[in-house]
Amino acid sequence: FMDATPAHETTRADLYLRLSDLREDDLDDSGHSSLDRKEKLLRERAAQLGWAVHRVVIENDAMPPARNGSGKPRPASAFKRKKIVTPSGEVKFRVFRPGFRSMLDDIASGRANAILAEDLDRACRDPRDLEDLIDLMESHRADARSLSGSLTFTSGGTDAEITMARVMVAMGNKSSRDTGRRVAMRSEERRV
Repeated sequence: FMDATPAHETTRADLYLRLSDLREDDLDDSGHSSLDRKEKLLRERAAQLGWAVHRVVIENDAMPPARNGSGKPRPASAFKRKKIVTPSGEVKFRVFRPGFRSMLDDIASGRANAILAEDLDRACRDPRDLEDLIDLMESHRADARSLSGSLTFTSGGTDAEITMARVMVAMGNKSSRDTGRRVAMRSEERRV
């Protein structure tokens, strides 16, 4: 169990961006992508909070270009699953997000003591991911914020902050699953 960051120590934050798709129309007149703009906003917010940027973590969920020859990357689900072996030896499917996991490693190792993301639903859509984040933030008394205000953990998170995050992730998870189900049904109807 680590103590909270002493007042004289600088808060070191990982900035987290999850790229689910990147379209050509995401470029502005100067050729900068929306990803560049989002990173700039995260850096500005970190500066406002007095946080030093430890590193920027970009979780790339964009799929390779479609095989239909369009040559454009395809959007991907926040629920890419991969078989893993759990500590108990069971084989399970889990969401595969190496960038997110590396951020948790930074908190666990003390390389960073804060996380700043665009929004809670960009950081966590799967309740398992959120519970891992909560456990780590509480045990290391780390901070988390989002640009939207939907993610706030203060010195590990208050009961209210943690409960609100759980409710919001549960709702986001349901919405994503409902969308996936509807898309699959429409796809099946087109094949028939």
